[in-house]
Amino acid sequence: MAITTSRLGRVLPGTKATPARMVTEDPTSPTGGVTLTDDGSGTGSAGSILSGQASLARAATEREKFLQEQAAAQAALQRQQQGALAQATYLRSQLGAGIPTSISGEISAQETAGQKYIEDQAAALLGQLQQRETQARGMTSTGYSNLMNYLARTQPTAFAQAQRVQPQTVQSALGQYMSGQGVSPAVAQEAANIANVQAAGGAANYNQLLDVLAAREQAAQQSRQSEAEMGLTSQLANLQSIYGAGTASLEQQRLAALADLSSRISAARLQAQQDQAARDRAIQDAIAALVGTGFVPPTETEGGTAPGAGTGGGVEPGTGAVQQTAVQALAAKLPGIRNESLATKVASFVAKNPNATAAQVKKAFPKLGSNIG
Repeated sequence: MAITTSRLGRVLPGTKATPARMVTEDPTSPTGGVTLTDDGSGTGSAGSILSGQASLARAATEREKFLQEQAAAQAALQRQQQGALAQATYLRSQLGAGIPTSISGEISAQETAGQKYIEDQAAALLGQLQQRETQARGMTSTGYSNLMNYLARTQPTAFAQAQRVQPQTVQSALGQYMSGQGVSPAVAQEAANIANVQAAGGAANYNQLLDVLAAREQAAQQSRQSEAEMGLTSQLANLQSIYGAGTASLEQQRLAALADLSSRISAARLQAQQDQAARDRAIQDAIAALVGTGFVPPTETEGGTAPGAGTGGGVEPGTGAVQQTAVQALAAKLPGIRNESLATKVASFVAKNPNATAAQVKKAFPKLGSNIG
């Protein structure tokens, strides 16, 4: 039912009265329940009616625009909250991860390769050194062996092979004549005996001199052979000393190379640990910044209540280490999801179900939740 009110115009003297304008409020009107009509004289303003309708339409448009902007802002805020939570969950999962396997494996591989290279080089050099020592020993032994063979072939035997003298006895011809005449030859034989004794003594002296000279000749030969044997022994000992010093030097170089390699590997491992510590500090700073936005609640170790308290998440008793909840484990997989639709679903699930259990995660995402428990 329309409610009608009237506004009475004032009639001045000498003028004609203007018909009164009527304002009608009708809830069923498409203009919001307000219309302008005449008082029955038919002279109302159609322009005023259209102007009111346009104003109401603009107001409705502005209201719809405001509602859309408000919904967009809420959606953006929700996405920001979901992203911040997923980012914080991922960052927390990276804390305390230690040196990446790729880096530690590469350092260990370099250490193994370095040790093998040093050992192979040392073994090759030692083999060459031993080969040269064997060659030197062979040449030295051959030379002295030839010398001793030469001495044996050219052994002096002049005095040893000299003819020895056999003394010859003489008989007196006068004694033989006297015997033939029946006279005793004793007087004449005495002179012959003296001559025989002298001849035997001279022969014995000559033979004895030859024996002495032959013995000295043999002794000289044995001396030369002994000198050759001593020279061989001395040269072999000298070679042993030379190549022994070379072997000791090579061993010292091998140990020095291994020590240098160990020092460089230790420095690389220390640098990797320092880099990991710096990375953890950077992650902690990033988490603190996210917590500071108010979108991410802090964990107990960050000065607040863990988001997974009462659902198996938070701090593991007695260790002080943050234990991931099922939702946090799911959120940690967000950076590796390439399907945008799936990533959006995961982010929405994480934001709407911060306390979801592992079973709920597996039910919502069977493949992603297969290793969450």
